[in-house]
Formats: sequence, C-alpha cells, structure tokens
Amino acid sequence: MLKRIFTLFSLVLLSLSPAYSDEKIKRLVVAGPFASVSHPLLHMIETGALKDIADEVEFRLWKNPDELRAIAIKGDVDFVAIPTNTAAILHNKGVDLKLIDVSVWGILGMMSRDKDLMTLKDYKGKRVVVPFRADMPDIVFKQLLKRQGIDPKKDLDLVYVSSPIDAMQMLVLRRADTPYWLNRRSPSHCVRQSPNLNPKCNL
Repeated sequence: MLKRIFTLFSLVLLSLSPAYSDEKIKRLVVAGPFASVSHPLLHMIETGALKDIADEVEFRLWKNPDELRAIAIKGDVDFVAIPTNTAAILHNKGVDLKLIDVSVWGILGMMSRDKDLMTLKDYKGKRVVVPFRADMPDIVFKQLLKRQGIDPKKDLDLVYVSSPIDAMQMLVLRRADTPYWLNRRSPSHCVRQSPNLNPKCNL
C-alpha cells in the first residue's frame, strides 16, 4: 500500500504543472484520520520519502466528519484521506475533489469481552457503541445488520460517540461491552490495555 500511494502522489504532483517536473514544490499538505489509511502518509513524512517532491510536508489530523468536511471545503490541503461516501457527497455539492485511489478495504470490525459473540446475529439485544453517527461506520454497519435480518432500531441498543477513540475508551474503562470499530488501530490498542478483549466480526 505504501509503494502504491507514494507512486500515486508522485504522478499526480508531476501532472499538476510542467514546472513540477524540474523543481520541487515548497509545501505539501496531506490530511488523514486516526486510522490505518494514514499510516503510509505518516511513514512517508517520517522517512523523507517525499523530499524530492516538496521542501516541506505537513500532516493534518482530522478527528471527526465535521473537521474532515471543513478541511475539504476550505481547500487548503493537497491530499486528504477520506471515506468514499463523504467524498462523493462533497463532490456532488461542488467541492473540487478528485478520487486518486481506494487504498484500504476491510478495516471495520467489532470487539467484545464476550467470547460467544461471533456473528452479527449474536448481537441482538446487545448494547453497541458506534462512532460517527450517519457517516461511514454507521452506514455500513446498519446495512450489514439489515442484510442479516436485524433491525438496528429495535434489535440493538445503539450508543453513538464522536470518534473511535471515545468508543475505545468506553470499552477499556468498562463503560461499554461491545463497541463497533472504525479501524484496526483502535482494537489493537485496546487489546494491549485489556488482554481479555477479543476482536469480533471482521467486517
């Protein structure tokens, strides 16, 4: 994934202007969430992989969908890691966004202390913490539930929080039994803090 993203960065930058083929740009700004999709971006910055492209590379963290939308609409970043549904909505509203690549798949999942919860149907009647209401994790989760014949409003006690980090903290502090996760990094962090936690239902 790192090599592919680096190649895409290079090709896009070189295509923006003929001048870029002969000299570096002064500043490159990339933005991303607290998620796996940002790891290659941070790695490229830390290792200087973009030093031949830009004199300075800045990473901006967006913590929730509102921050993401503000970044995209303001237009002061060169690249942004963004859920595809949000990108489509913003593009249809006239925001100047172009899709370069879908770099990450299969990073949605659940965690629980209950070893018997193995499938989505096992979660009927359970309390589930979900980050980013009405955005990607919530939309995908509800669609998967409906495919399994589960009514999200009647069959589950859904608790919404502002970010995956909040869901992780609720689980670690035992304020919730089963959060629903946005990315792999949060469950890994949870397991390090609470070894009795188990990843469930890799979505």
